[in-house]
Amino acid sequence: MGGAGDAGEKTLREIRENPHMRYRGVGMLDDDEKKLRRTVHNVPVLGTVADLKRVVDKHDVAEVLSAMPSATGAQKRRI
Repeated sequence: MGGAGDAGEKTLREIRENPHMRYRGVGMLDDDEKKLRRTVHNVPVLGTVADLKRVVDKHDVAEVLSAMPSATGAQKRRI
């Protein structure tokens, strides 16, 4: 899951509170270095967006959710 800000927090809260959701938050990514090594609803911020491939491989992630409402089209394509 990308984005450890307000949108990421709200997304995690919805995943946790809705029993019909088929997701489980294993980690978050955020380019704000102040958020690294913190947790959001007990889900760790594992790195930056540049770490996406490493995190996906390490944690055997099948699907990634993006919670970055202010990302530009170019940023979304890069991710």
